[in-house]
Amino acid sequence: MALWYQAPFKDEVLWAYNAEHLLYLEQYIAAKVRERNNRRYATMVEKLPLFMQLAKNREALLKLLERMKRKG
Repeated sequence: MALWYQAPFKDEVLWAYNAEHLLYLEQYIAAKVRERNNRRYATMVEKLPLFMQLAKNREALLKLLERMKRKG
């Protein structure tokens, strides 16, 4: 099944299920501080691929997410 919200990013693929998921990713990637508490279970954002978590990719990913939002 092809996803409507997907775009290549370096050697990876950035994708989202729907507009709500796209917004969630955008908010996470834009966050300057990402707190990690010692929890028993990991949240979805803690399971994201490393390329989405790296600060060095933040600006480029946010631009890509903006283009993906305009597509919808």
